Amino acid sequence: MSLSEAPRTPKWPYLLADVILVATAAAVAWKAAPVWTWKEISLVGGLTGLGAWIFIQPFQKDHETAVKLFEQVNPSTRPLSKSPPPPPNGRTSKPSPTRR
Repeated sequence: MSLSEAPRTPKWPYLLADVILVATAAAVAWKAAPVWTWKEISLVGGLTGLGAWIFIQPFQKDHETAVKLFEQVNPSTRPLSKSPPPPPNGRTSKPSPTRR
């Protein structure tokens, strides 16, 4: 099994949603008064940001799928456990203070 066999996410629905959101932001910007209010600024910024986030999603999903497939094909490349290494002296807790 090779990386070329990884299933691909169709990108056109994401591109269509991005175009609709950015076109809506452009229409709001076009119809806005010369001095923008906070509503217009937040609406244009939010629509543009959401459009950018949506446009990135299929590429991120494709990358995650390719990484999972690569890890299945090459098991020796899996990351090690994320537990901290044991202390050098082998103790798991701090020594208790001695009384004098």
